[in-house]
Amino acid sequence: MSKIISFFKRKKVTLLIIFLIASLFYILFSDINKNNLNASLIEHDKIDPYILVTDWNIVIKRGKVVKLLKWQKEAIQIKDKIRTWSKSAATIFWSDWNITRLWEKTSLIITELRKSKDLSWYEVKFNLESWKTWSNIVRYLEGDSSFTETYDNERLAATVRWTVFELNLDNNYIHAVNHSVTIKDNQTDKKYDLPEWKLRASSGDSHFIWKDVLEEWWVNWNKNEDVIYARKLLQEWKDKINKTFKDGDNLKKSLNDLIDWKNYNLSEIKENIEKDFQINNKEQLNRFYINLYQNINYAPASDNNTQLKANLRNEIINSSTWSSKERFTKDFLRLNLYDYFDSEKLNLSDSKEKLKSYIDLYSKNNLDKQYLKDLFSSFDDEKINQINEKFDFINLKLRDFLDAIKNPDLDKEIVNWSYEKIKEINTDVYWKIDETKDELKKGFSNFLNWNNE
Repeated sequence: MSKIISFFKRKKVTLLIIFLIASLFYILFSDINKNNLNASLIEHDKIDPYILVTDWNIVIKRGKVVKLLKWQKEAIQIKDKIRTWSKSAATIFWSDWNITRLWEKTSLIITELRKSKDLSWYEVKFNLESWKTWSNIVRYLEGDSSFTETYDNERLAATVRWTVFELNLDNNYIHAVNHSVTIKDNQTDKKYDLPEWKLRASSGDSHFIWKDVLEEWWVNWNKNEDVIYARKLLQEWKDKINKTFKDGDNLKKSLNDLIDWKNYNLSEIKENIEKDFQINNKEQLNRFYINLYQNINYAPASDNNTQLKANLRNEIINSSTWSSKERFTKDFLRLNLYDYFDSEKLNLSDSKEKLKSYIDLYSKNNLDKQYLKDLFSSFDDEKINQINEKFDFINLKLRDFLDAIKNPDLDKEIVNWSYEKIKEINTDVYWKIDETKDELKKGFSNFLNWNNE
């Protein structure tokens, strides 16, 4: 014992230096770990893509045949051929938690699965051979990332970025449920857009088709499942935050309030990031905002949610490097336009004003003028086409009613009165079409100041 005490007395200066160096390393290492954690603490953990059987059974062909029963799951690989049987169903969970649901008698082949380590670049491609799928791109796909579903022997390719869409080969249609789909004919290299809420024939016809071909039960069931899935992702995110942060951290409380839809104050979150977690590196701050945005991108539309998403998009742009600023600005200009029309449809007045201010700001932000004109024109035509479709449907119903009241058994006076009233309604319908078109054109002209050019 005395030897040990003597050793410590003789070596106390050396030991003190070692202790100080170790402490310094600990402090530095802790800060580095903390900074690394700060950029990823609110990000969903990446996964290896897999398929989960949700009803009956499926098979995967990859040299050998893998049979899976209900609630079993299996990692998927390139060249896998997946087949669901009658009364079967399954869901593919991609690396970034985007999902594709397969209904019974569906067959598809995985043709591409590539990603970067941090998922800032990501590519998925698969070919649908039969029946139908529903895909929900819950994340904002960055940069050159893409999600592509091919069909008709890979002749046609539907590529999306932030979209919910369904491809139904049984009923011969592709449907953009939320945001747009770019369709490319690989034989002719011709491309055309499928706007939100619209349908085209899956046979490759570029014309829009009527929504009466929709399988309403399938659409409604998937929309309901998407809501359940969004809630599940939010709960998992909340669990990760509660596990990662210490009790009492202001940022932990702010994020939990945001998840529970009790707080939409982005400035409070910003203050806590800078004060409590000392994220002052612009790149880390940008990554933090992107990760935060990824977790609310799929939030349901409301005045608060829509404004929060718009504000976060703006923070991402402001914290981005010059090389990525234009890309983010173009992406978010387009997303803000979609949200603007959704806000118009749902009468979210505060959201409309906030989005309009950002649309105006981004459209003046040194973006290519031709790009802006093409973008706004596509939305202009898209929304006018929707209005035309709506009023054409009303007019069709009016004509059906006119035919119905020509019944000779009806009182002639009632018939004549009804006929005159319907003519008045018809006139009002077409007047409303012209008025709405004028309002849209005026609105887009104001955004771009076309009248001053």
